[in-house]
Amino acid sequence: MEAGGASAENLVVGECVKLLGLAVGAEPSALQAMYDSPDAKQSIVDSLLATQERSVRVQVKQTLSRMIVKLCDPTSLPDGVGRPNDYFAEVLADSLDDVYANPEGCLEYFRLFVDCLRIDTEKAPMKPKATSDESKDESGGAVVKGSAVKQTPPPPPPSPSALDVAVALQPKDGVPDLRFDASTFAGMLVARIKSHPIVEVSAEDFDLVLRGLLRTLHALLLRVPSLAPRLGSSEEEGGLGIVDFVYESGLFHQEEHEKPGADPSTAPDPADEQTVKLPLCKSRHTRKAAMDLLSAIAQRYEPSAAKLCSLVSAHHSPEASSLSKSSGVTSKPRAYDRFGDMAKSSTGYVGLVN
Repeated sequence: MEAGGASAENLVVGECVKLLGLAVGAEPSALQAMYDSPDAKQSIVDSLLATQERSVRVQVKQTLSRMIVKLCDPTSLPDGVGRPNDYFAEVLADSLDDVYANPEGCLEYFRLFVDCLRIDTEKAPMKPKATSDESKDESGGAVVKGSAVKQTPPPPPPSPSALDVAVALQPKDGVPDLRFDASTFAGMLVARIKSHPIVEVSAEDFDLVLRGLLRTLHALLLRVPSLAPRLGSSEEEGGLGIVDFVYESGLFHQEEHEKPGADPSTAPDPADEQTVKLPLCKSRHTRKAAMDLLSAIAQRYEPSAAKLCSLVSAHHSPEASSLSKSSGVTSKPRAYDRFGDMAKSSTGYVGLVN
């Protein structure tokens, strides 16, 4: 039976979750009944992933997000009742592999997961900027020249970059530990990112699962900054090697396999995996998630910052634009005209030296 474009069953799911939110908001002790229910975990996962109508999934996610915002402070809960964000984070962590069965409907699942982790982060106090006493007086920025006083308007505030956001967030003091092992789960996320298939063939494609994995790992790092050395270290150093992988295979990797007799000036067929291997991240959404993750790791682990600076600097050197034939990559970009009239993709994939 259909009602307003949504099945009656899915509408019931949405209304039940709404009633749950109202009940918990009125009486937080009702959370314990949800925690003790043997069916609650699977019901939460199914309502976020298996519900067909996205409007219902959005309603479920918004209801649960409001619940964790209202009840994230342990002092707002009765004694012995855990916080809902810790419970939901554990439930979602245990059901991570379920997203592969519902890749088109995992957006709200990952958004709730990120909310559960980021609710325990806060903005770090900003360091005061040094001012010059010679150019300013007590009038608050007036430039004094001789006996004349000229008022200068304050400059507009700069828009925050990904690096600024990464620096400005830190865990709150006194936050309870996660109900699952953060280091083990970080290893699970990294393993799934590294084994993830190429879904985004063009910049118009959108890999919801990959973006969700990257954003969840980023949020986990913000919640548990001590993960940075393990994330930033290479596998040879005993780490997870996610920095190397995301940079080289997720953002800028290009591996060509020339076919005998192929014309190097023509664009390869994107459907032919033996012709070209694209990077994992082609859309602006997944590329931003990847860059945000790298920025956060670099801000918390100095060797990763040095490594990324070295990798980025190589793209800007004149020598980088003239690769030797022995490297297996031609010095002249091929015609990767798959997204428009320009001989490159819309992400500028042929390189950074133009």
